[in-house]
Amino acid sequence: YRLSKGDHEAVVENFFAEDAHIIRIPLDVRLTPVENAQRCFRKYTKLKNGQSEILIQLTQAQAEIDYLESVLLQIEQTSEASNLEAIRMELADEGYLKSRGRKKDKRPKSAPIQYRSSEGFEILVGRNNVQNDELTLKTASNKDIWFHTKSVPGSHVIIRTQGKVASEETLYEAAMLAAWHSKARLSGQVPVDYTEVRHVSKPSGAKPGMVIYVQYKTLFVTPDEAVVKKLQVHG
Repeated sequence: YRLSKGDHEAVVENFFAEDAHIIRIPLDVRLTPVENAQRCFRKYTKLKNGQSEILIQLTQAQAEIDYLESVLLQIEQTSEASNLEAIRMELADEGYLKSRGRKKDKRPKSAPIQYRSSEGFEILVGRNNVQNDELTLKTASNKDIWFHTKSVPGSHVIIRTQGKVASEETLYEAAMLAAWHSKARLSGQVPVDYTEVRHVSKPSGAKPGMVIYVQYKTLFVTPDEAVVKKLQVHG
């Protein structure tokens, strides 16, 4: 009721502010007050929808960054030609590199890195993202225990429990292996999450190696190369 066609601006109170700030809204002098209000609402709706889309894109971009950081870590921590080739093929499958026309079933075969805890439990560590998926989602049993560094790129680590209960010492050793095979290798007091494999799942469309998990606990460990070498199974 305060406005007329031809006004350059609307001066209104902001009732959402505690001290009732005055807001000046520019108007199109060619439009009626109702048409100006509709124009503002359309602009608001467009910006609101745009904000939602930006948040989706930011989430997708962060997931891609996390994936590529995990690949970079695996490249930095391996010197085996077969593993590097497996990583190259993974990147080709995901569209980051040009494919050489090689079929997926021709992917170089390699086994996870094998360790044995002080009390005799087998502990397996994935060498690359494709192997991480296979180790966690296919090889491991529901009651096996899964480890991964919290919010840091790293390998999937599995304790093969064989129906037995792993001691605190074995849990700590597996957590140390997860920290060692992660971006936090040179850090102290690294947080490592662990849970039973049945609580780990892969979202539809997620990148290789990317999983979600629930009902987990966290251990804080400091990687120790001497302990890692002592636990590794050779041959």
